[in-house]
Amino acid sequence: MHVEGRQAAAWSGRWRVCALAAGDAFALIVSGLAACALTAGVASFSDPGCSSVITLVPLFLAGYSLGGLYPGFGVSAIQLVRTLSRQTSLVFLAIAGCAYALPIVGEPPITLLVLWWGASLACVPLMRVQVSSLAAGFTWWREPVLLFGSANRVPGIVASLAKAKHLGYRPVGIVLLRGPADDPAFSSTLTLPVMDEDDAIGAARELRVRTVLVAMSGGEQKAIELQHHFRHVILVNALDSPLVEPAAVRYLGSAIGIEYRNGLLVRRNQVIKRIMDVVLGTIGLVALFPLAALAALAIVVSNGRPWWHVQVREGRGGKPFRMWKLRTMYTDADARLAAHLAADGAARTEWQREFKLSRDPRIIPRVGDLLRRWSVDEYPQFVNVIRGDMSLVGPRALPPYHLEAFTPHFRALRARVQPGMTGMWQVMSRGRGAIAGQEALDRYYIYNWSIWVDLFVLAKTVSAVLTRRGAR
Repeated sequence: MHVEGRQAAAWSGRWRVCALAAGDAFALIVSGLAACALTAGVASFSDPGCSSVITLVPLFLAGYSLGGLYPGFGVSAIQLVRTLSRQTSLVFLAIAGCAYALPIVGEPPITLLVLWWGASLACVPLMRVQVSSLAAGFTWWREPVLLFGSANRVPGIVASLAKAKHLGYRPVGIVLLRGPADDPAFSSTLTLPVMDEDDAIGAARELRVRTVLVAMSGGEQKAIELQHHFRHVILVNALDSPLVEPAAVRYLGSAIGIEYRNGLLVRRNQVIKRIMDVVLGTIGLVALFPLAALAALAIVVSNGRPWWHVQVREGRGGKPFRMWKLRTMYTDADARLAAHLAADGAARTEWQREFKLSRDPRIIPRVGDLLRRWSVDEYPQFVNVIRGDMSLVGPRALPPYHLEAFTPHFRALRARVQPGMTGMWQVMSRGRGAIAGQEALDRYYIYNWSIWVDLFVLAKTVSAVLTRRGAR
């Protein structure tokens, strides 16, 4: 069994905990000192209230530990943001309650706590992302795991874990329970050692491998048997449709069921989302107005009037609406596209696959490219959001020729929610990708919607724009 040895396996979780805790502590201290500076200036750092920032940090680390964030194996990005925000808020409420009910010299004032709370909600998750990015390449960052499963299931699990290093699982061996080991679909995709069950259990005990994944149909009994040998046994179920994260386990006498929730299809969630759209959409409309005005002026100077562009798109319930954008294309964009596709076979193939072109002849040089790269052309859609035509986050509002490429079932699902200015597909692929990938990401969003999912997508959108990975 080719692993880095007993010491590396035994210390993998401990080093991960140390790295995460150090990053969390640093983010909490930085956000606390920033709150102190906003409260009373740099001179306030020596005040008793600000000096208590460092002494209170262990309370937050304890709260994160109780929330299952150390070592945090198997925690998705959205679940991480949700749990960090919840645990951070609970600790701040406890500190504020003690400061109010039991005033003690040195306790931080409520104003400082409020500012510190707001800053930490942003700083701690961002620091987690940085720590994960820096540490993902080290062996100790990922927990060694064994895979028990069938030849047709194991390769997909290995590929999935390789893409999701932030989850912290590192396959180190395989026990093939079904299917031939020399199956081309199995052997050509794996470099991990394949062993029999007794050898795997013995090696895992010697090397302190604590986690096993069972990936096979009807693997419940095998998972129960492996509990005698491993601390963590995870039964991996195959899903033909995208994962639904808010699934809940229901006990049905001698059986166990999994309840899948409907996310954005629930009326209450739609009302919550609408309130968020109006509040955040108004803020965005006002805050970005000066930038949008400069962009409109640049369009008029470079390519004349009009500076806006109106497109008819399919909204909720299939009802068409007028979507506004800053104009980044020539006024005869459709004719230019048709001529380009007729003359260039490679471009025609690219268009048929993605409905996008890496070199689009419709876009106004320099000004159009710049506005699209920074997504400034989307600014007028804040008006659509406030009017209720669109949402800040949702499946992209697409032209008819693009919608026709989707399956009928998915088109019907899309029509039950409002299209968005940004969405899961845009932030995960920045507007590129095959039709099947678009469907999968938008299905995931609809079924998994929560406030945290929207905040995650909005944060990813801002990050993508600021790092100049704008959609074309």
